[in-house]
Amino acid sequence: MDLYMIYWYTCKDLKVKSEWVKGDQDKGINWSSTTELSSKDLPIDATLNILCNKMASDAQQEGCPIPDAPVLPRE
Repeated sequence: MDLYMIYWYTCKDLKVKSEWVKGDQDKGINWSSTTELSSKDLPIDATLNILCNKMASDAQQEGCPIPDAPVLPRE
C-alpha cells in the first residue's frame, strides 16, 4: 500500500493511463527466450506482463540482483 501511495502522489498531476492485464496468459505456452515469447500470438501487454512476472519470480528465487540498490522513500 505504501508503494501505491507513493506512486499515486508522484503521478497525480501526470496523465497516466493504467489498465488491468489478465494474468497467467502464458499457461500452456512453452518459451525459453524473449525472442521465442515475442513470436507467440499474444498481445504486447500480455507479453510484457509475462516477462515482468518472470523477472519478479527470478528475483525472489535469487535474491536482490543489486544488493546495494538505493532504498526508495518510505520503502
